[in-house]
Amino acid sequence: MFPPLTEKRPLLAVDPGFRAGCKFAILGGNGNVERLESCDWMKNFEKSKRMVGEMLISVQKLASDDASSPVLVALGTGTASAESENLVVQGERAKFVITLTCAWRVLDRP
Repeated sequence: MFPPLTEKRPLLAVDPGFRAGCKFAILGGNGNVERLESCDWMKNFEKSKRMVGEMLISVQKLASDDASSPVLVALGTGTASAESENLVVQGERAKFVITLTCAWRVLDRP
């Protein structure tokens, strides 16, 4: 278990999955849902990779205080978590203009 985040920052939450694909949520610093997406990465990995890259850039823009600060990513464990982590890493590499650094937290069910 990790301690709660002490600062209010936006993050990308990832719910991994094979059968239903991955679900993504961008949460603002106040906890509001800013954007929801899902992708079936097994059918179209390149399209999914671009979508994740765009979401990472959106999270960084929400946290526009410091462009060099890492983008927070919360990744659930379970089925396809390793593959979902790879998708986010590939999405990070597919970024366009903004340089991203991701700070990871892998979340397990209690």
